Amino acid sequence: MPDPNAPGLVVTLSTTPQAAGGPNANLAGVFQLNSVSRHHGLTRVINDWEVGVPGFFGKGKPTTLTAYLVKGTAPGIVTGHQRPISNVIHETFTIGR
Repeated sequence: MPDPNAPGLVVTLSTTPQAAGGPNANLAGVFQLNSVSRHHGLTRVINDWEVGVPGFFGKGKPTTLTAYLVKGTAPGIVTGHQRPISNVIHETFTIGR
C-alpha cells in the first residue's frame, strides 16, 4: 500500500510472502518514519522501516529490495508499468537468521 506521508514511494522486497501480497506488493505503507527535505533544488527523502515479526520475510535467504519514486500516488501492487521519476535502487542482501 502507498505511504500517506510519501505517496509516490515504491518499495518491494523479493521475499515478500503471498499472504502480504507477494514480491510485487508495495511495502512503502509499512514505513514508520519519513523525512523530506529540500536543498538547492534537490529533494532528499529518508524512510525507516522496522520489521516487527522476525522471519516474516525469510531467514537466511538472499533477497532484493527495490525502491524508487513515481509521480502521484504509487500503486499497492507493482505491475512493471510504473514510470520512475527517481533512480531505481536494487539492494541485494541476506536476511538474518
